[in-house]
Amino acid sequence: MVIIDMLRNRHSHPELTLEDYLMRHYLLGGANLCRLDDSPEKVWKLDDAKERVNFLRHVYDYAHDTEAHKFGLMFFSTWVRFRGLTEELQW
Repeated sequence: MVIIDMLRNRHSHPELTLEDYLMRHYLLGGANLCRLDDSPEKVWKLDDAKERVNFLRHVYDYAHDTEAHKFGLMFFSTWVRFRGLTEELQW
């Protein structure tokens, strides 16, 4: 839902930050996606949580990259290759 929110509102609310989107998602009843729990009983989830936050940051950057979308919406996979992020996102 956060990704849909970012893509739908990128033009009408360009001032919103990634943290704003994540907090809005949480306040509407969703999971707290930016919480990184490093407690001993949940440390096994930490790497996945970091990867999720990194992915959401890239989607936010993609949604707000006006240079990439100046001729129309560029697919996310194309944008990842265009920006040279294939290794970072493990695709």
